[in-house]
Amino acid sequence: MKKLFALVIALGLLFSCAALAEEAPEATEFVPSWADQVPEGEVYTTLAWDECLAQFSDAVALTEIFDEYTFESGDEAVGTITYYVYDPTQHGYDPEGSYPVSVWFHGGGNGSDGRLAIFESGAAGMASEKSQADVGGMYIICPLGNELMRYTLGQASLESVHTIVTNVIEDNHITGPVLIAGTSAGGLMCDYYAEAYHDELAGIFWMSTTIPDAETVQAYSDEGIKMWFEVGLHDETNAFYNSFPDGDTSAHEAVENFELTVFEWIRWGDKTIASLNVGMEFAQHCSCVQVNRNLIFDDGTPDDPTHPDGVSGWFRDVINAAR
Repeated sequence: MKKLFALVIALGLLFSCAALAEEAPEATEFVPSWADQVPEGEVYTTLAWDECLAQFSDAVALTEIFDEYTFESGDEAVGTITYYVYDPTQHGYDPEGSYPVSVWFHGGGNGSDGRLAIFESGAAGMASEKSQADVGGMYIICPLGNELMRYTLGQASLESVHTIVTNVIEDNHITGPVLIAGTSAGGLMCDYYAEAYHDELAGIFWMSTTIPDAETVQAYSDEGIKMWFEVGLHDETNAFYNSFPDGDTSAHEAVENFELTVFEWIRWGDKTIASLNVGMEFAQHCSCVQVNRNLIFDDGTPDDPTHPDGVSGWFRDVINAAR
């Protein structure tokens, strides 16, 4: 199933939301593909892409406080990689302190969106004052896929991305731990990165993607790596069933350091069911968008009651456990 999911991405069926929105035809009415499955009494709210960005304007604005860098890979198949770094010492944290780092991998095609890919990966919200306070300050790295990679990070860029991470660690006040996060195709990049460099990791956060089998997850757990996978049952790319073909999650959930959150519906901050019109319905796959609000609803309650402090609370706990 992972190979099938990767093939879908390679065929270009998972596009940048921004690119899809630019090509979306005018429509008098938009009906989500799953509209007939919405329970009686529930409400869905459809937003166009520009409306979504307006709703998350605070998170989108945070992308501007990331510094931009480039890395020359020396590999003709990889070329120059643009990457963004949030440095907590530039935003009120002790320049002499020591900090963890998280690396966020965007979804298929989002590398073409430049700085906006920080938001599209779910990382922008982690640079908020609240999230940074939760973790005590944390560096954030967001590498981008380029045209040579069809704007999607993958195995070809793995060594270069690892070098970027290593360079950021060595050039700054980072003592670890190291966490990685990825959405959609970026979740597959998490899989590749963890397979190669699991001995360097403290945590893995997957969003709406295909995760490794239970045996691999158990091996990571045995090394002390904490893992969280969040996914929606109505994901338009079928991400839940790509990871659990028969719907049975028991083998994964039996792993000590693995947590699974399966949302019946991905929701906006006002708790209405999320619908996103980018020429096709994509909101139930784009749970990463909601991560920018830390998976905390507008009224202060969590999307997932088992994570009352949201994503930043989970990162905090993983960081504290690793120190």
